[in-house]
Amino acid sequence: MPTKVLVFESESGFADVLRRELGALDCEVTVVDDAAVGLQTAARDRPALILLAIELPRMNGFSVCNKLKRDPGLKDVPLIIMSTDSSDETFEQHRRLRTRAEDYVHKPVAFADLLSRIRQFVPVGANSGPDSDEEIVIEEDLLIDDSGVVQVADPMSRSRASSSPIARSPPWSVSPSGVRRPNRDTQDRPARQRRWSRSRKPKLRSSRCRRSRSPMRRCCQSRSRPRSRTRS
Repeated sequence: MPTKVLVFESESGFADVLRRELGALDCEVTVVDDAAVGLQTAARDRPALILLAIELPRMNGFSVCNKLKRDPGLKDVPLIIMSTDSSDETFEQHRRLRTRAEDYVHKPVAFADLLSRIRQFVPVGANSGPDSDEEIVIEEDLLIDDSGVVQVADPMSRSRASSSPIARSPPWSVSPSGVRRPNRDTQDRPARQRRWSRSRKPKLRSSRCRRSRSPMRRCCQSRSRPRSRTRS
């Protein structure tokens, strides 16, 4: 059910903004620029909220507020006073009266600020969200195993697996002679394995003799030489 809002406003531009913005929040907005017509409309429609501008052509907005708050059927209706010329001292003096309004706003005012003040008294736009009966669509694949457990399959994991070079490359390759050999392409091996294979290359070290600490080949050659015999 829409929320009935009665607006006393003589400025046509601001009145159109209130009618458009509040109407988008599922509100039934009635705008009047005459105080007498507005009092009759309030008594007939019983609105849930009244926005009252002080600057009206035939009657001051404070006088309209006093009449509305003295009415037994309208005194509990939230009323927000809007004014361009009134000062804070004027608002404070009117707050001391028994026929005071619920809130006071200086114009010009942004609609977002005015809406935050309105929602303190009336839940405007509370039912404007999506209905709870709408169907919820899940764009993911559901996998049900033998035990009845439902799992959500990630479509990105399948695309990554299909685009990986290891999944595309065959494990075997056939030579021109027809011999089937395993594919040993280094691109299919992980980078970590390639680094490990490079780092594990054996280092050639020359063996040395324990006795002379010289290379074994030189040491053995010196031992294998025949000793010269001394002539007697």
